Amino acid sequence: MKGSYIIVGENIHCTRIRLTSGKFVTTLPDGRRALVFQADGQARHLPIPEDVVNGAEWQNGKVRHVAVAMRQGLSGKPDDRAAGIAYLTAMAREQAAHGAHFLDLNVDEFSMDQDEKLRVVAWAAGILQQACDLPLSIDSSNADILKAGLAACDRGRGKPMINSVSLERAASIAVAAAAGAKVIAGATGAASMPENVSERLANLSQLMGQLEAHGFARGDIYLDPLVFPVSVNSSNGAAVLEAIGALRQTYG
Repeated sequence: MKGSYIIVGENIHCTRIRLTSGKFVTTLPDGRRALVFQADGQARHLPIPEDVVNGAEWQNGKVRHVAVAMRQGLSGKPDDRAAGIAYLTAMAREQAAHGAHFLDLNVDEFSMDQDEKLRVVAWAAGILQQACDLPLSIDSSNADILKAGLAACDRGRGKPMINSVSLERAASIAVAAAAGAKVIAGATGAASMPENVSERLANLSQLMGQLEAHGFARGDIYLDPLVFPVSVNSSNGAAVLEAIGALRQTYG
């Protein structure tokens, strides 16, 4: 039914890869390797830093394209900065055009340096919010990165979101509450993934109690029962559907 689902665009993550042998990677006339993208109906190129091309991941046929765009957009040469910003802008607008309600931003693997990640999450949040009018969903396992990302969110476009809170990420509950954010509430346990429907429901029941104790309204909570691949266990499909049905009966 129209309006029954909230779509969170989860492409702007520093974990996302392109295959170096695929159609999204090319060689420029000057010999540099570059990412291929579309912006305003035209083909564009984002040069890839030389140290990335010489790195281990490239040798294994992969390039973290979002991380490259953020790095070039934040600290590349002037033309490369413009291309990096255009790359992220195009990603944001494409997801908005396809019906996303939130843009998810994750910089956890941008760098090993915490200060760099704090800097880039605020910078990237600004770029994405210039690109379109969607609210942001900040995705991180680190409370300080969540705080920095939420602080950069424009509240004029609605409440931002944290992706995600769980019993495993209990510290993020207070961060979300202080920021007045919406949350995706995952069924992960404090120390392990749930193995069946009853564990999913028990974890989410405990988590809901903590969220409501922090003042969250149910309309600001999106429950995630966790979808596991059927290639691992053929019962996973039925399990998640059963969990969704039980959660709807309990929480509406």
